[in-house]
Formats: sequence, structure tokens, C-alpha cells
Amino acid sequence: MRDQPKSISAFFRSALGAPLRNDRWSWGAINPTTEQLFLRVWEDERKVVDGLPCFLIQAKTWKNTSAGRPERAHQIELMRNGMQAYGVVCVARDISAPRRTIRSFKTDTLLKFGPVIDKTDSVYAVITGETASAAVRDRVRLPAGITEGDVRAALRRLASGESHQFGISTGWDVIYEGNPYPQKAVLGLAAERLAVRPLAPGDFTAGRARQVLTRLGFLPVQKRDREERDEQLDDAAESELRQRTDIGPTVVAKLVRARRGQGVFRRNLEELEMKCRITGLTEGAHLRAGHIKPWRVSSDAEKLDGNNGLLLSPHADHLFDRGSISFSDSGDVLVADALSERVWKIWGISLPRNVGAFRPAQFRYLDYHRRHVFLGQEDERPYQPSTARGRKKRGRQTRGDRKSCS
Repeated sequence: MRDQPKSISAFFRSALGAPLRNDRWSWGAINPTTEQLFLRVWEDERKVVDGLPCFLIQAKTWKNTSAGRPERAHQIELMRNGMQAYGVVCVARDISAPRRTIRSFKTDTLLKFGPVIDKTDSVYAVITGETASAAVRDRVRLPAGITEGDVRAALRRLASGESHQFGISTGWDVIYEGNPYPQKAVLGLAAERLAVRPLAPGDFTAGRARQVLTRLGFLPVQKRDREERDEQLDDAAESELRQRTDIGPTVVAKLVRARRGQGVFRRNLEELEMKCRITGLTEGAHLRAGHIKPWRVSSDAEKLDGNNGLLLSPHADHLFDRGSISFSDSGDVLVADALSERVWKIWGISLPRNVGAFRPAQFRYLDYHRRHVFLGQEDERPYQPSTARGRKKRGRQTRGDRKSCS
């Protein structure tokens, strides 16, 4: 981070479209057009709270007489009510000064904030991602007039494998022909006929996408209800399979057993995978054979293909099957934003982690899992903690008046 040629007040006004109410004491502001909230935060007040990366956004040690304090309290209430907030990271000239001044601030990227965590003497904002300032500045509104036909056309494009910039949803999907598609990708593509330019992830919120799609008759499904939904879809696929007349009963039995990780599928898999890639366990009696590309959407050949499977310990299989983890082709473990770090700590699994490169024959199955099953990052790239986080912590200082200074 380096010194910037303009004041933070000018940055809020011109780059973010969110003029500060008062250049001297305001700690944040709202863009009235996009209804986005921007908060100034101090770089040294990055913390880990309940296992989650956070920034301090309010503390009792902050000076009560500052006019910025009630304004920040109102902004926190807006965050609790669902307003999207971003953090502008600032570096103080002297972190121990009773009245801090800004030495520099980051202008190229913003931190995306999620839930608010309340503690006895402080309030924290959870960091859920990082996004380019330009993407926020250039945001446009969803166009009016999107139709049911536009949505169906978008779903057909996604089903054909068309790429998009919306990433993988973390909260809600639209189900089409048995497969889940990110609700923001569906609406973003559906809006292309009317939009002044192709829409980007930051142009509209997940809540707005859900509202529009529901009105058009495409009710998004919440991912936390996914286990029950997937079981129902598997049951429907098995029922349809048992009624087929183009294959004999022996083949039907093989395909049904494959759903349960048994029979021909398991034997084919055990010729390729020798142990759980997460835990290293080799005792097959305690490993589950699961499909990478879900059984219900696999072809007959894919249902029995050993390359379309992994042998995993029960807890690892659960995480993979429910989309809490996935893998890169080179073997890096990908962890969904929605998965609490506490899970890994309790199960004694260290991260980051590489489980060894996969075979080329597995790549297409892993690609499907990452695109359609993994509960990854919805809008922006995952937050990468600063290397400064591992340095020795400074003693706690009284923060004093948090006024914004040029």
C-alpha cells in the first residue's frame, strides 16, 4: 500500500459515489444509487473472531463524543438488515495516537463484508471476499422487462456449458433439468437482451436476483436444503432408471448399486484410488466410494467409471458430497466460504493442503463438481489474509477519535 495523491474524502466521493456526510468525522458513507455501504477500517484492526477473518468496526474504547460514533452505529444496523458493505483499508500514521490520522489507504481493491459479529465490547464485520474498486464504481442497475423466456434461454445456455463470470453460488441455485445453476449467473445472462452492457457480479445483489427470479416463476433453492433435495432427485432418477426398457435388469442392477458406491463402480474405483486423499486412510472397509459428478446426472458409462469417483473417509465424503470442499486438478483442497474453520480444527485437518495431482481422466468430472456442486465464492475472489497477520501482535491501544482525515 502506498501514499495516494488524493484525500480519502475525494476517493469516497469520486471513486465510490458515496460522499461523506462530513469530511472531518464521518467513518463511512452510502452510495445512494447502488445502495452500497462503504466503511473506513484500520489495517491494524484485522482480527480473527470465532475462527473467521474480520475487521473491527466499532469498539467501546472509541471516543464517545465523536459525531462519527452514532453514524457508525446506524451503518452497522443497516448491515444487520442486509445492506451490502465494503471496507476501505487505511493505514494510520501512529496507531497509538489518541486522534489517528491516515497515512495511506488502499484504492485498487475493497474488502467485501458479510455478517456482523457482536462481542461484549466490540462489533466486527466478517470478511467474505475482495473486489476491485472499479467494479463497484462501474456498477449498473438491473434492467426492467426481463421475461420468463429470457430466463429459460439463460438456463439453456448454462446447461450447454457456456462460461460466465458469476462464479459459484454460496447461497441459492435455480434447478433446471435436475442440475443447480447459480442464481446470479441465471439472471445476469437473462438480462443481456436489455442491459446496456453485460452485467457483472457486483451489479446486483443475490437478494435482488432471488426476488426477480421468484417473480418470474423460477424459485431459487437454498443450498442448506440441498441434502434433502439431492436425495429426492436421486430417488427420481433411480425410479426412472428402473422403468427403462432399453437396458436389461442386470445392467439396471449394476447402475443402481453404483448409486450406493457398490458393485462394479466400487471395483473400478479401487483400481485407481488406493486411499482417502484427505486423511490418508487405506482401510477400504472404512472408506466410502462416491461419485465426483453426481450419480443422478451421470450417463450410464459415467455411473460405472472409476475415474468418476473418490474413496474418502466418511466425514470427508460428506464435505465433498455436500459441496463444502472440492479439488483443483493439481490437488489443492478448495474450501467453500460457508464452511466454518471450526470444522477443520475439530477434525484435526490442517489447511492449506494438497492431496496430490489427479489423473487427466478425472479432470472433466472435477470441473463439473467445481461448477455445479462446490459451494464456492459467489461474487468475488476469496479473501487472502495479509502476511502481516502472522507477525507479533502489538499491545492494545486506546483508539480515540476515529475521524477521517485527508
